Amino acid sequence: MTRPPWLASMTSRWDVVHPKAIFTERRERASSTDVHLTPSQTHGVLPQSEYMAITGNKVVLNLTGQDNMKHVEADDFVIHLRSFQGGIEHSRIAGKVSNAYTVLTPLAGIEPRFYRWVLKSAGYIQELNASTNQLRDGQSIKFADFAAIDLPLPPVEEQRRIADFLDDQVARIDGLVKDRALQESAALDWQRAVTDLLLTDVETERPLKAFTTKIGSGKTPRGGADVYLDGGVLFLRSQNVHDSGLSLTDVVYIDAATDAEMTNTRVHPGDVLLNITGGSLGRCCAVPDQMPDANVSQHVCIVRPKLDVNPQLLAAALRSPSVRSQIEAQQVGGNREGLNFEQVGALRVRVPHGNGLEQALQRLHVIEAAASEAIRALAESRSILEERKRAVITAAVTGELDVTTARPIGVGKWVPNVGASVDSATAAQAQAPSIGGIG
Repeated sequence: MTRPPWLASMTSRWDVVHPKAIFTERRERASSTDVHLTPSQTHGVLPQSEYMAITGNKVVLNLTGQDNMKHVEADDFVIHLRSFQGGIEHSRIAGKVSNAYTVLTPLAGIEPRFYRWVLKSAGYIQELNASTNQLRDGQSIKFADFAAIDLPLPPVEEQRRIADFLDDQVARIDGLVKDRALQESAALDWQRAVTDLLLTDVETERPLKAFTTKIGSGKTPRGGADVYLDGGVLFLRSQNVHDSGLSLTDVVYIDAATDAEMTNTRVHPGDVLLNITGGSLGRCCAVPDQMPDANVSQHVCIVRPKLDVNPQLLAAALRSPSVRSQIEAQQVGGNREGLNFEQVGALRVRVPHGNGLEQALQRLHVIEAAASEAIRALAESRSILEERKRAVITAAVTGELDVTTARPIGVGKWVPNVGASVDSATAAQAQAPSIGGIG
């Protein structure tokens, strides 16, 4: 069989197989005793109750269509609604899923754990995207779509060895990624804690509204996301507001006519932007002096300081642990937590001013520069590790990396005997920085 483009680097020792030769679609109706499963890219296939407990996300219970759900057996694969991002999930447990999902059953003679990694490899995901580019997010990929992409077929013993190798190597890389994420969080906590100590030198704690001339939100333009453009007047959303500053890597624009209707939501240099809804609630930064004209969405609150209040120190005060704890205590709403303007104005803050302003600002710059450098280095480290993981998976599932002669270094531990080990290369490429005892 001719090799598809995504398997161009596959070893000549392996065969190429049509998916229908090793998978079939399971259409078996679920029983009343089956556990309700939730497929997730991050956590795999879990019982719905366990998924909600881990993530804190509420899942809409399918109470009316219980008789129309699909049965899943252990080692089946579930194609969920974000399959274009690599969402073909291997299930280690039996249960049931919505009828909207496609369930794949591996036939005898293959190792399902190997194909778990094949279907998560970068090359396969790219091929899946290319072959189903007319499907939109939220639509299912059917068995016929899945069957259109040929798959590699190593000898089954080699499949098992590759699965063992990747199970171990990816788990260790993921562990390092998790460590880096925890270190990033610790660096942020360190920054906030030291900033809080800096602000405790200020004797007077006052409501935020005492330091401002405006507390108000932006708004979504008429027509919603359909009016967003690739150029025009900058429109900032909550994903652009970070504690480290404004991020302009994922921005949208509106036209001049729409901007003219939103003069009350226009951002000024020196404003402080505070996210007041959603998962980024409480993120806050000052608008730089060089900021171009911009508007903001209704999920972002514009806090305009008085002339004698430094925006950077005000933003730092709003990021401090003492204020964050107030924000957490005042969350309102249903599934979308948030703050109203009255609550924002009532937040009690300490903002240096007068004779202590310049010294406090200098200290703040030192604190934020040190924390920002640590966070940047840690983020770069995570990026290197993630790239390393993708490369190892791709090389292993195409046979480019021959793990059949890999030497064991312990129970369930494997190191390829070609060049440096994954761990040593990863460690060399992803050294974490240390800050204030973090590292």
